[in-house]
Amino acid sequence: MGRALCISLLAMLLLTVADSAAIAQQKRPISQESFEWTIEIEPLVFQGMVTKVEVILITPKEVFGVGNTTAQIPVTEVTMKIEKIIAGEYDGDAIRIILPEGETEKASGGPAGVARMKVNVGDHAVVAFTLDSQGTGLNVLDRDERFFRMEGTELIPYRQELYLAVDKPLEVMAKKAKEREITEVFKASDLICTGTVTQLIDWDSRSRKLLVSIDETLKGKAEESEICVDLSNVFLPSKIQAPGFRVMLFLKKDNSGYRPVAGVNGYYVMDGERLTRGHSTPVRMTASQLKCAIKKWKKAER
Repeated sequence: MGRALCISLLAMLLLTVADSAAIAQQKRPISQESFEWTIEIEPLVFQGMVTKVEVILITPKEVFGVGNTTAQIPVTEVTMKIEKIIAGEYDGDAIRIILPEGETEKASGGPAGVARMKVNVGDHAVVAFTLDSQGTGLNVLDRDERFFRMEGTELIPYRQELYLAVDKPLEVMAKKAKEREITEVFKASDLICTGTVTQLIDWDSRSRKLLVSIDETLKGKAEESEICVDLSNVFLPSKIQAPGFRVMLFLKKDNSGYRPVAGVNGYYVMDGERLTRGHSTPVRMTASQLKCAIKKWKKAER
């Protein structure tokens, strides 16, 4: 009987291991390229501690900006104490984030076919997202794969169906965040200029470019008064409808021409003194303040 019991236990163990392997195979990886791109493009990346988790009822219109204005759906409101701003700008020591999923005794909501994210008070987490991403005044998490629980030096996606395929993710995150700091973007730039966009080239394709007529050079020297800027690898959150707008560009020159340094972090749209990064995210510095800073950095380099 003892031998039979051992065989039975061994069989159960093998089944458990097989089930675990099957579950692991079902998980989708977040690649290092995708993770680095997230840190580069998201307007706000921060580390914080969860202080409150609450399921609330709200209308689809209030969450997404479209949809029903009377029926209510459950969403999860996560309040976090800010511990460290990793990249981007944010005023305040706490923030509330809406996860578009939740469950009450009478209703449930969220994406089909996936388990709900299990966020607990006391969790230390890293979030990369766009403030007010839906234009409703709420900070709705726009991408599941950009919300991680911290476990020592590891980042564990809150969405159970995902895993982060990155070695030393905190070091990778810190490196990418450093690259997008404006002082680092300045150092890496061969040409910094302001100008007016005169033409959109192949704008509906992945190889889109801009023709820019330069009106002020702040660092370096362009060979021509009008330059072609390659934006094929730059994520711009808003659609550009037509030329004629002004830009401030931090550019690197290579064999194919000019590219913005650190992707979207080298591309600013100017509306008078107002600067928006990547055509939509406002930044604190005005155009004049940034120009003054560039002069100081140039002087310090000499």
